[in-house]
Amino acid sequence: MKPYHILVIRCKGTSKRRRDRAKSENPQSRVRTPFVCLRVRRGGKAVDEALVGNFSSWKRSNHFVEVLRNESCIAQSKIEAYAIQESICSDLRERGWKVQFNNPTNRCVYIVELRDSVWSNRKFREDNKELAEIATRQVYVGETVRTPEERFEIHKSKTDDARYDLSSPIVHSHGIGLAKDLMEKFSSSNLTMAESLKLEHDITLKLRELGIAAYSR
Repeated sequence: MKPYHILVIRCKGTSKRRRDRAKSENPQSRVRTPFVCLRVRRGGKAVDEALVGNFSSWKRSNHFVEVLRNESCIAQSKIEAYAIQESICSDLRERGWKVQFNNPTNRCVYIVELRDSVWSNRKFREDNKELAEIATRQVYVGETVRTPEERFEIHKSKTDDARYDLSSPIVHSHGIGLAKDLMEKFSSSNLTMAESLKLEHDITLKLRELGIAAYSR
């Protein structure tokens, strides 16, 4: 399984718009400290190229100069990677660096009710083997930048188009609808990426403790 890279990338002179934004996001920044941006990427060709200064396959990267390897690191899970990214940002800003880090609070966690037929899915069975004979219901837990209703529709309308690459086969084949009773009790919105990933994980574990077979990526 490829690890996640939390990259600190040094940037060259940027537009006035970027400079103004960097100033507003980093009021504690000091003169002559580096201007950097943070990115989380799964290991692969694009990361390998970036590590040697080639950002040609990256979008909106014309101001990237190099990866600062001593400041960057690797994580084994997506949850860990985004939590580390927030921690790195805080550390660099405390050191007076100018950090470009877009971290909006626009994500939410949703829960989908699943049919009994989901037990035919190997991954679902493996993740809920202790509940196979006693589960009271089955659900999928996810996080998204869209509304729960929009995200569910994407799952169910899965096609071969690139738009649907992130659809879950489990929800597509076995999803009934949003489990609004559970969402009212456990879910939340207005979250950062790190917060939503952690809550998605925590809700999955909590539901299993309550005898509900739950699956998340």
